[in-house]
Amino acid sequence: MTPIVVNSGDEARQKVLDLIPEGSEVFTATSATLTATGIAQQINESGRYVSVRKAMSAMNRETQFLDMRRVASTPKLVVGSVHAITEQGYGGLIRRKPAPRLCLRRRQSDLGRGNS
Repeated sequence: MTPIVVNSGDEARQKVLDLIPEGSEVFTATSATLTATGIAQQINESGRYVSVRKAMSAMNRETQFLDMRRVASTPKLVVGSVHAITEQGYGGLIRRKPAPRLCLRRRQSDLGRGNS
């Protein structure tokens, strides 16, 4: 796995969006980082992708609960963030089912500064 190093939230957003083919079915996991960087908004609202989260929000939780679970558990792509970074500076950001992962790696100097 080769980490991709970015220096800002804007760069991270652009890199993530560049890696997702237009028209892909994407589920955005709940993430303050995805919200703060605008990644979630671009995926869910731009119309460039098929937003699983948006489709689920249109479903009735009481009558379509099982369908919601099926939709949420089978997207082609899942985009989220991590709650921890390893000592080597790695943390996962995007996952393609079933395997490949993109990891953004922070510069060692940024770790511990509370930067997202």
